[in-house]
Amino acid sequence: MRVLVPTLRRTLEYILYVIATSLILLQLEFIAELAKYGPMIVQALGIVFLARVAVEIADLLVDKTMVKGDELSSLERQREQTLIPIIKNLIKYILYFIAVVLVLGAINVNPWPLLAGAGIVGVVVGLGAQPLINDILAGFFILFENLFLVDDFIEAGPARGVVEGIQMRTTRIRDPDGQLHILRNGEIREVVNYSKGFTNAVVEVGVAYDSNLYHVYTVLEDAGKALKETNASVLAPTVVEGLVRFGESDLAIRTVTRVRPGAHGVVARCKLIKDAFDKEGIEIPYARRVLIIKKEGEPGGGRASNRKFYTAPSEPISLPYRYVSWIG
Repeated sequence: MRVLVPTLRRTLEYILYVIATSLILLQLEFIAELAKYGPMIVQALGIVFLARVAVEIADLLVDKTMVKGDELSSLERQREQTLIPIIKNLIKYILYFIAVVLVLGAINVNPWPLLAGAGIVGVVVGLGAQPLINDILAGFFILFENLFLVDDFIEAGPARGVVEGIQMRTTRIRDPDGQLHILRNGEIREVVNYSKGFTNAVVEVGVAYDSNLYHVYTVLEDAGKALKETNASVLAPTVVEGLVRFGESDLAIRTVTRVRPGAHGVVARCKLIKDAFDKEGIEIPYARRVLIIKKEGEPGGGRASNRKFYTAPSEPISLPYRYVSWIG
């Protein structure tokens, strides 16, 4: 309740200002009638402060009622973190609406005709506010159908990352680069949820053409077993699916590791395969370049080619312009 102390201080300050202003107005006969609004304003300020207190009390009650403690499972905790902010916002809107009605009554304004007129206007405005309604309804369906929860790793449209919050109208997604994507719930058409049950860390490894593939498969499987023993996020040893592509300078081998939801990125970036290849002497190929020098007046159609093969150096060498040059 410490957050209410500054609000109480400001409310008392405004009340004192209103009382002082009312006393001054009473001394001025030509505007003395305005002093009668002083008590109304004081009452309105009191209602606003009490509404703020009611919101804080409601938040405390929601926390005590819905927060269960450490005995919750991870899924139940995610549901808790998702639903509690929405329930708090809904209660806050209801309490503030009641406060507005009471403030109107305090300043001698009958709120019911205004509310009836607002209902008619609301129908007209609602026709032009269909996107807002769609966003709110889509948000409810996301929660009721359990499409995703807070802390889930999802891909929705252009956004891909961890769900930080689900509001009545929007969903907030933090991508791995740190950017925060704010999507309207009504615009979320397709969702890929990486946090349901399990996910796969897929890695394609390139080896040289002259490599012994049976040896490579054995090394990858052993590395997968070691990974499962050392990483709690790995649910099963790595499966070597085999050769998937003949590259320009390598053979691509696909490996799949079943991991806990959301851990696929961390596991896929693990350097265990590189260490195992270095230990077993398995070559990871690198690009080769061919430099062709053509000279005039030599056999072969008036032009001959002397070809020299170069491999990428083990240490970087600073070369001006381009690495490969053509000499006519």
